[in-house]
Amino acid sequence: DEIWMEDFDAIIFDVSGTSNNVWDGAFWQPKIYTEVGCTYTVTFTLRTDEAAGRDVIVFLEDTDNNYFKFIEETVTLSTEYQTFTYIFEPLETNNDTKIGIFFANQVGTVIIDSILVTRDPS
Repeated sequence: DEIWMEDFDAIIFDVSGTSNNVWDGAFWQPKIYTEVGCTYTVTFTLRTDEAAGRDVIVFLEDTDNNYFKFIEETVTLSTEYQTFTYIFEPLETNNDTKIGIFFANQVGTVIIDSILVTRDPS
């Protein structure tokens, strides 16, 4: 809530510098509980204000299992909100799953409307 920009009704990241490491610069939430036997749907709703668009890498990883990636995909953002949806099943019950966005070593604004995780059965 502290980084929510009320004027934009979103979280805004202005990435102004890059390095040679694609993983530098990220937004993530650690310590997500996932349970074997459940199916999870993850949706990222994102956009940019860069007219030419920009890439980000969306990810979901098991930090207790050598950072095993359930999701790791480069997506290209446009100036319109897009929703990217992924479904996964955990390999084991875990309280240290991490979800987030790497800024993909590109400058430009990333606007996050929402990142939602739903579980079935709930």
